[in-house]
Amino acid sequence: MADNDSVLQKEAALSEPGHTEEFIYNTLRNDILWRRLLPGEILVEQELASRFHVSRTPIRSVLKRLSYEGLVSRQNNKRATVAKPHAQDVHQVFWLRKELEALAAAEAARHPDSSDLQILTALIEQEKEAFARHDRTEVLRVSLEFHVHIAEMSGNRHLARFVRDLNERSVVYVAFFDFFQADPPHSPVEHREVLDAIARRDPEAAAAAMARHIESTEGALDLHGAE
Repeated sequence: MADNDSVLQKEAALSEPGHTEEFIYNTLRNDILWRRLLPGEILVEQELASRFHVSRTPIRSVLKRLSYEGLVSRQNNKRATVAKPHAQDVHQVFWLRKELEALAAAEAARHPDSSDLQILTALIEQEKEAFARHDRTEVLRVSLEFHVHIAEMSGNRHLARFVRDLNERSVVYVAFFDFFQADPPHSPVEHREVLDAIARRDPEAAAAAMARHIESTEGALDLHGAE
C-alpha cells in the first residue's frame, strides 16, 4: 500500500529516545485503525513504555485517551486491551446517527452557503484520493469531517456536538468491521448525493440521502466478530 513508506518511517523512528505523548497516541491509534493491533489484544504498559523509550506515565495517559475514544477497553483497573465492540452498541450508535444526521442534513439544505458547499465538495475529493491511496486513516478522518460540517451547517451547535461525538464513536466501528472491500467505494458517491440535495435546497431529499448513506455504511460492516 501507498502508506507503507510512512509506516516504515514511523517504525524506524521508534528507535529514537523520548517520544512525545502525541506521537505515541497517533502511533497506537493508527496501529488499531490499521489492525496491526487486533480487537482483544492486551496492551501491556511496560512493553509499550519500552517500545517508545518512555516511562509508563505517558503510556497511561495515551491509553486513557484511546479508552475515551472507544479504541481501548479497561475495566476494574485490569490490563488495557484493544476494544471489542458489541453488535448492540454498533446498532444503537448508527440508529442515533441516522435520526440526528437526517435532521442535520435537512436543516443544512434550508440555507446552504456557497463556501460550505465548496468545503463539502473538497472533502469528497479528498476522500476519493484517500481511497485511491488505500489510506484508511485519512478516509475515516475526511468522512468524519464531512458529516460534522453538515451538522455545523444546521446552525444548531448542540446537534453538531452530538453528531461529532457519534461519528467519533462510529469511526471505531468502521475501523474494526468495515474491510474497505467495496470497489468502487460507495461512500464518496453517497456523500455526493447528500451534497447535491443540500445544494438544491431540498431538505426532504437531503434527509433521505443521509439516512440511506448511514444505513448503507452500517450494512457494510461485518459484525460476525462482534459480541
